Formats: sequence, structure tokens, C-alpha cells
Amino acid sequence: MRVRIRTLTLTLTLTVALTLSLADSAAKTFASIPRSNAALVAFELGQTEQAERQVRTLLRRDPNFVDGTALLATLRWSQGDIGGATAAYASLCDSPIWCEAYASDAAVLGRWTPRATAAFRELLKEPAVQRERRNAAALAR
Repeated sequence: MRVRIRTLTLTLTLTVALTLSLADSAAKTFASIPRSNAALVAFELGQTEQAERQVRTLLRRDPNFVDGTALLATLRWSQGDIGGATAAYASLCDSPIWCEAYASDAAVLGRWTPRATAAFRELLKEPAVQRERRNAAALAR
């Protein structure tokens, strides 16, 4: 009987811990969306450096916010930092799912501002970024 109670207690404790962890993760994601939107507005207004600072802060707080990583790549590309843009995009390709999802502008259309969408479209044409996508696809096979 004691073993069963301990097992149930442990199961309940783990379930509560997992639920709290998932709730914390969801809260971070939802907090990241307005931060990302603020960076998109700054970029649209031509405040590229401010937008990049906002995205870097966002990613420090929520490193798993994939849309922020794509935005960081876009911002760096728009500033002429091809290496930084490629490195940021390559981190998307650590996961084949995200690499495929962000392989076209469909991932950002209707959510990002016009300037950011256009810059993302141009980033995807960058040979180094295309090479990262091909490498990720080859590794996923």
C-alpha cells in the first residue's frame, strides 16, 4: 500500500511539474509575440539597429522562439551582415521542421510587416542561406 501511495504521489508531483513547465513555456511564447511585433514595427520604420536589439533581447528571454530567429536573420541580412544572417538562419535548420517551414516567405506572409517580408524574401535568395537549407535537407535524409 505504501509503495502504491508513493508511486501515486510521485506521478502527481511529476504531472504538476510538467504542467507548470508547459504553462511557463506558453507564457514565454505569448510574451514573445508582442516583443517580436515591436521589433517588426521598428524595422518597418527604418530603425533596424533598434529592431535587432529588441530581437536579441527577445531571444535571450525565449531562445526557442523560432520566428524571432528568422527575424534576426532577416535584420542582419538587411544590414549587410551576410555571415550573421546565415548563422541565424542556420540555427533554424538545426530542426528540419523549422528549416522547411521557413524555406519560403509563406511562413511570414500576413504576419510580418511589408518591409520585413520583402527582406526575408531576399534573404532566402542568398546563396549561403540556400546552401544551409540544402545541407539541412541532406542531413535530414
